[in-house]
Amino acid sequence: MFKSLLFNALILFFVNFSQAFDAESKQNVALYWGQNSGGGQESLGSYCQSSDADIYLLSFLYQFPTVGLNFASACYETFSDGMLHCSQIAEDIKTCQSLGKKVLLSMGGASGAYGFADDSAAKEFAQVLWDTFGEGTGTDERPFDDAVVDGFDLDIENNNPAGYAAMVTELRTLFSSGSKQYYISAAPQCPYPDASVGDAMQNADIDFAFIQFY
Repeated sequence: MFKSLLFNALILFFVNFSQAFDAESKQNVALYWGQNSGGGQESLGSYCQSSDADIYLLSFLYQFPTVGLNFASACYETFSDGMLHCSQIAEDIKTCQSLGKKVLLSMGGASGAYGFADDSAAKEFAQVLWDTFGEGTGTDERPFDDAVVDGFDLDIENNNPAGYAAMVTELRTLFSSGSKQYYISAAPQCPYPDASVGDAMQNADIDFAFIQFY
């Protein structure tokens, strides 16, 4: 069930209006950040100073269920096992949230080793997400330290829909124990139903659709 339909906006100057984030609005603007695809990427916190965007998607959690993060040139430090430890992004997340922005962690992307064998594996990974990026307490290795994201985005592009509906449903249960409102978004391509996230969109509670029109 969709609470809102948003269009995928990647470049801020396409927008000539601004407003505060409103979960029920169709005019929020979402910005994917982290891959430095155009060169010269600035910090997440600097973009959040703008009134042109409302939702920022950290791109990407490109590997799972073994957690692998890539934010291009924005984070280099790691924990002893190689997982990224992004203290500056953590501070930027808090800055964005203090300005009324929502920050979601985007899963997938055009390349990467990700996917689930079955629903059981996907439900287990929901707990990993909650502990690692949400309000869970099951791990000491948190890439964003004590910063807590506002939810997760499914930018799944490998035509393997297995498990995502089960993961989202489990996340909803975990979210209910949290101290704030969390969101789930998906980034389908135009053909309907989308080969990667169509099942999750039909069988789980997705808040926003960021449609890939290109």
